[in-house]
Amino acid sequence: MRIDPQRLIRLAVLIQHGSFSRAAEHLGLTQPALSQSIAQIEKETGVKLIERTPHGIEPTVYGRVLYEHAKSIDRELALAAQHIGELAFGHKGALRIGATVGGAASFVALAVCKLQASRASIDTRIVEEFSIDALLAQLHDRTLDVLVCPRPRELDLKGTNAMSLFLAKRLACVRIGHPLSGDVSLRELSTFPFVCPQEELGLLFGFRQIFGTIGVDLPEVLVVNSVYLAKELVLNSDAFALFSDVSILNELRLGLAKPIELETPTQYWMQLILRAEQARTEPIAGFVAELLQVCDERRIEVHSDAAAFASASPADTSDV
Repeated sequence: MRIDPQRLIRLAVLIQHGSFSRAAEHLGLTQPALSQSIAQIEKETGVKLIERTPHGIEPTVYGRVLYEHAKSIDRELALAAQHIGELAFGHKGALRIGATVGGAASFVALAVCKLQASRASIDTRIVEEFSIDALLAQLHDRTLDVLVCPRPRELDLKGTNAMSLFLAKRLACVRIGHPLSGDVSLRELSTFPFVCPQEELGLLFGFRQIFGTIGVDLPEVLVVNSVYLAKELVLNSDAFALFSDVSILNELRLGLAKPIELETPTQYWMQLILRAEQARTEPIAGFVAELLQVCDERRIEVHSDAAAFASASPADTSDV
């Protein structure tokens, strides 16, 4: 069975208006033409889709099912038209940014604050996700325009324009006033509970390796479902956590937390990722410029790739 999409949309309009006359007027058809279209789709499906009642047209159980499918198709067609417009002309008046929780999201929020102050006409949406894969999926289906996140696997970067933004690293972190004072080592910390945000459960093996290098086991693990909760536990108990240095900038600035360097280097690149075919629109260029300004204010060295993208003219960005 194959259903004609155009007839399906006409059925949806008829159900929505509840009247052949109103639906025909909305569609720009004559009533006989609309009646014939509905008769044909009922023939295609082999079931009765509408009932004529004293109160107008009512869908049957089969009609209601097709009505929901028709609405989905209509939404997809509208989204397709929007995406084509974005590819052809650039998404000039809006910006949709994705970021991983923690340091990336914090930097994005600060950059957007600056962007709104300088370019208030840009409609901005920020999506925060635990998973880099979830962000990449939204980038590829054009729900998002640009991502800020730790570097994904090389295979996952296919079809993207990915550039290094700045180096981040992981630090152990305890509250100011923790029972361990002075220079603290991981060996000493191993007697205290370890807080692990849920999105970093996949890193537990790596954390165990870090402790294994000094000959101790990873201590009791407290798993929480957000970086915010992890910070609250660390700042209000004797537990510790491993945070990205860029995710605890405010806590360090306010003198609430004490960072502890790890014996094993844990540096990684934070990246700026766009679709390969994404036009360098004014909102994107403005956002990247403000993001680099946030880095400059925090004395974080920016990779030359991101700096080149921010300063390039639109015609030059394909080679960045």
